[in-house]
Amino acid sequence: MPDWFAGLARDLLGALETQQLPALGLYLTLEGTGVPLPIPAEAVMVVLGLQVARGQAHTVVVMAIAVGAAVAGNALLYGIARRVGRPLLLRYGRRLRIGPERLQWLERTLARRALPFVAAVRVLPAVRILIPVAAGVARVDFRRFLVAAAVGNLAWGVLCLGLGWSLSDLAESALRALVTSPPLAIGTAAFVGVLALASVAYWLRRRLVPRARA
Repeated sequence: MPDWFAGLARDLLGALETQQLPALGLYLTLEGTGVPLPIPAEAVMVVLGLQVARGQAHTVVVMAIAVGAAVAGNALLYGIARRVGRPLLLRYGRRLRIGPERLQWLERTLARRALPFVAAVRVLPAVRILIPVAAGVARVDFRRFLVAAAVGNLAWGVLCLGLGWSLSDLAESALRALVTSPPLAIGTAAFVGVLALASVAYWLRRRLVPRARA
């Protein structure tokens, strides 16, 4: 791992310790817009779960900030996609793993059941960032999209925060390891963050991917 990347990860976790709510809000807003970040958002929420377990953060406040920031990022990405339009996405979408067939399938699915689809796909790290794009291009009603994004982000946040709270000792060990081994700490935090979601993600992939290829 490059030194600058490890340093960025250390700075981020330090900010979560000292400026937890502003740092959380900024990070999840950026993550919601698709900006590449050094630590998975799941790991960030696990860290906040550790702080809740220590009594250093309030569950309701953390969840409100997390859901609001993530929805704001999703809404921004939705708005950009809606303004840019379908032709540009068809031209460059393959770089985002959105071919014409996948885009058409997403549009049909979103038109029929936007709320359950957008909410469920929030737990899939490799897919979730595509949904605001597809929803914007398909011109899904903005209010329906916001409700779906809020429900999905709320469920995701509860799972990740609860995992950090219940496994607080393991999460704390990962934070200590950051001082001596950033790759180990980041890898551990990422693993812990996605472990609780793995079974759900696997089930959704089995259901959604074959339909996309049909």
